[in-house]
Amino acid sequence: MSRRTLLFGPLRRLRENVSVEEVEEREALRAAKTAPEPLADDTPEEIRAAFKAYDEGDYETAANGLVPYCRQFPTRMNAARKLAYALYRCGRFIQARVEFERILRSEKDDNFAKLYLGLALLQTGKTEKALATWRGYQNLEEIPLTREINVQLGLCELPEPPAPTDIIAAVESACGLRRPEELNG
Repeated sequence: MSRRTLLFGPLRRLRENVSVEEVEEREALRAAKTAPEPLADDTPEEIRAAFKAYDEGDYETAANGLVPYCRQFPTRMNAARKLAYALYRCGRFIQARVEFERILRSEKDDNFAKLYLGLALLQTGKTEKALATWRGYQNLEEIPLTREINVQLGLCELPEPPAPTDIIAAVESACGLRRPEELNG
């Protein structure tokens, strides 16, 4: 049981009328979403190299190697997140957008995918779609990032909204371009 569950579990159970088992099950599910998927012994060397490249920050190699893996195993969302993030970091924003949208079709509440889908949409000039995506972003574990997104949403409602490059810079600065396994929630 985590410290968070220990401290806030009773309050959550009172508010939501949820049992201890349900809270622990939710936390286990959240931990499983971010846990790395073990590679089978018969995994091809190219796939192993792609995961290693991702861990080392070589996103171009990782993206090229993860594409066939994600096509072969479309339900492995951790690999899909890594692929989408690698594509975003390589500047392949349209492909990254497609991957983040695929993740969100499978897991509608994936904050990481919502965050980077909004950034990818901004990079491709689709400001209104990006803002609509971020309106659904709610991450109580990353308060500074959530606050920055809300500030940018508010600024975009002004008569003279900020330029998309300014929005991208502010949000990327707030999230620090963290990987899926580093971003809470």
